[in-house]
Amino acid sequence: MAKTPTSTPTPITYADAGVDITRANRTKQRIKYLAHKTFTRGVLSEIGGFGGLFAVDKTKYADPVLVSSVDGVGTKLKVAFEMGLHSTVGADLVNHCVNDIAVQGAAPLFFMDYLATGKLEPSIAEQVVEGIADACKHNGCALIGGETAEMPGFYPDGEYDLAGFIVGVVDRERIITGKDVQIGDIVLGLPSNGLHTNGYALARKLLFEVAHYSPETYEPSSNWVHGLSCQSSSTCSNSGTSRRTRCSAPSTWAWGCCWSCPRQNSRKPKPCSNAWEKKPTPSAASSKVNAR
Repeated sequence: MAKTPTSTPTPITYADAGVDITRANRTKQRIKYLAHKTFTRGVLSEIGGFGGLFAVDKTKYADPVLVSSVDGVGTKLKVAFEMGLHSTVGADLVNHCVNDIAVQGAAPLFFMDYLATGKLEPSIAEQVVEGIADACKHNGCALIGGETAEMPGFYPDGEYDLAGFIVGVVDRERIITGKDVQIGDIVLGLPSNGLHTNGYALARKLLFEVAHYSPETYEPSSNWVHGLSCQSSSTCSNSGTSRRTRCSAPSTWAWGCCWSCPRQNSRKPKPCSNAWEKKPTPSAASSKVNAR
């Protein structure tokens, strides 16, 4: 009796599961190029290995101590998703980690990132890593590796998560612990050019829910200059709204948050009650800014 031929089962691949290895490999090649631009003399390994190798220059430190930190971007990613702007969150991630170890007196040595998404979009991943690489280069920190994970069904479409890990070094005798702080010591405060990674849960609540702003109200401008402000000329239409303010200096703008302005039902701007002191315009040699 003749047997009924059975059909050959169709093989199931990673692509069928939603993981495109070919696309991921092309993305990693671009990431490799961006990472190479950050390499310093201490880097001993190539991008793509199971671990990154880095040699500490012992001639610079009498008793070197490694300082490490790990951080994420937080809910600022929600703003990045809505605006389609992904390079700044990568830079924020690096700068936040650099600040964390700087508190203990450490200089950054190398950085590693973790980018996870449901479906890998090469153009978005490249923007994120480009921001990371630019910030690493600016801080003298080598991007020696990372992880790009594509996990279908784990994240909503168009969203991802981002985390970073940094290692720095400080001489043991120069470690900052705060144990020598005394009453009467002077505290120095450095001005910020805006929110970076902390505080976005509250900022999103205030701006999007309370003030009813949306990403569509964002006005990018190459003429925004941080650090400038004007007296009695700033206006705002809602409490906590960041607005441009015309300064007396030509072709320059100042911006700030008019927290003291009561929210109005009308869209007509109201004068801010807070008086700002006008600061000198930076010279041409020092006017380069990073407008976010």
